[in-house]
Formats: sequence, structure tokens, C-alpha cells
Amino acid sequence: MKFLNLSVYAGFFSVLASARRIERIVGGVDAKPGDFQFAVFIINESLQSVCGGSLISNQWVVTAAHCMTETALRRIKIVVGKNDVRGQTGVPVSEGYIHAKYDPKRFHVRF
Repeated sequence: MKFLNLSVYAGFFSVLASARRIERIVGGVDAKPGDFQFAVFIINESLQSVCGGSLISNQWVVTAAHCMTETALRRIKIVVGKNDVRGQTGVPVSEGYIHAKYDPKRFHVRF
């Protein structure tokens, strides 16, 4: 799977089953499994969730730039269509691109 990276602040919300209701967004409603099939987990070699991303085609994921700088590309895998990363192996990433104006010290892009 190829990995497209834009230095854009984007929210990623992972909805996991919970015994009690927690208000995450004022006036929001709980998402059901499968409601957001474009949402992906970006995991590391320890199968821990590193970041979230959005599937924008069958081969490309977009995420925040810092997701690519904190973990080596060869150690990243993508989990698609799941609400929980436990037991998932993920799909290896073959390419990654970071916006040329991304500044990890400032944590944003200067356009």
C-alpha cells in the first residue's frame, strides 16, 4: 500500500466499544462499526497504533506528517476496515511522502 502524507491537521476518531457512554463531541452520536470505512490505523512493528489516517483510494492513505517522521517507513503498516488493532498484522507501506514545507520543530506547514 502506498502512503500519501500531507502536513494537514486532521482529526481521526476511533470508536471502540465501551461499557459506558463517554461524551466525545458535544451533540455527537456514537458511530457503529463500519460507518467510517475510509478510516485506517497506522501501526508500528509492535502492532501499536501510531496514528490514524484516511484511505483516499485503494492504494493511498493520507495522514499527518509527524506520523511519518516518528516511525521509520519500513516499520509502519496500515490496518483498514477494523475498529481494533489487536490481532491485526496490517499491510506494509511501500512509499511515503512528507510535504516539503513540513517543519517538525514547528509542527506545521508554512505556506
